[in-house]
Amino acid sequence: MPAKLAYLVSAKLKPHMQGDLTPIPEYQVYIEENGTTLLDFNFIESQGSYLAKTLHSRGKSHFGLALSVAESKDYDGYLVSGEDAGLPLILFTRMRKSRKPIYIITHGSYFRSSKFQFFLNRFKSDHNIHYLCLSESLRNTMVQKFGIRPEQAHDPSYGVDTEFFKPKLSSSPTPIIASAGTASRDYKTLVKAAEGLQADLKIAADSAWFPTALDIDKDSLPKNVEARSFGDYAGLRDLYADSSFVVVPLYPAIHACGYAVIIEAMAMGRPVIATRTQNPSDFLIDGENGFYVEPGDAEGLRARMLQLLCDPELAKAMGKSARKRIETHFTNEAYCAKMRAIIEQTRKF
Repeated sequence: MPAKLAYLVSAKLKPHMQGDLTPIPEYQVYIEENGTTLLDFNFIESQGSYLAKTLHSRGKSHFGLALSVAESKDYDGYLVSGEDAGLPLILFTRMRKSRKPIYIITHGSYFRSSKFQFFLNRFKSDHNIHYLCLSESLRNTMVQKFGIRPEQAHDPSYGVDTEFFKPKLSSSPTPIIASAGTASRDYKTLVKAAEGLQADLKIAADSAWFPTALDIDKDSLPKNVEARSFGDYAGLRDLYADSSFVVVPLYPAIHACGYAVIIEAMAMGRPVIATRTQNPSDFLIDGENGFYVEPGDAEGLRARMLQLLCDPELAKAMGKSARKRIETHFTNEAYCAKMRAIIEQTRKF
């Protein structure tokens, strides 16, 4: 009998339906292609123990999900969407003397935590645990900083729905610079760099995963700058389409940040200017499909924006290169195939 793998996602999900104006998430692609069972917070409510449901009701749903799954005997291994549920799952399965394989999609969210370092030191001898890092730089950090064995740290990278996010001609009569997201965003530097440019800067201040406050006052922005919600994924996609290029300004960070906006914009055929952080994504190649700038460098960022505004043909060429790179290496299907290959090569069900 084939091994049964559970895919844990720390959220309460609604199934993606054909015709939805949202991108298909990678977990749906994975479960459909591999016969994997998707488990989210609904699993706690339907099959969780009293303790798991109590954790769920008290705002510790990722612990409740991990406990519910660890208590179940229905699965031979686990693929987890992030460290928030993956680390508790390691603990709960270890308490039950289980050595079932666990694959944790690793964002680096806890890299600055001393508890994370202690946890890894405690369990890094467990050969059944594998870390699926969202970039090669994150993998290197896991190996070099945290001492994870190279054979237990992997780089399947990341993926995007390239049918939802695909090139579309701009309908804007004037140049638009787009930016989006809230996590670790240095909009102060971006606004400073954009003030007075012969282009409109539009910031989509939305985030489903990081509902944090912005570092700018929406009511006192320069005339050519607007920051607001764009409503939904369809609105965000339209913003990308109307833009000449996309900027992802970031504060210094050791974790994965800005990856989603960078890959979505590149899939739309737009060049990206991004802040170079300690663990950058695998998508952007400096000078080929976009540019990196240093943290807090408003002058350097302005120079790159002016370069693309003053040379539309360069922006178009970079945009085509961006789309080609995502189509070739970073579709949802490619991402899921990489994860599947890693699991097939390492699992010991």
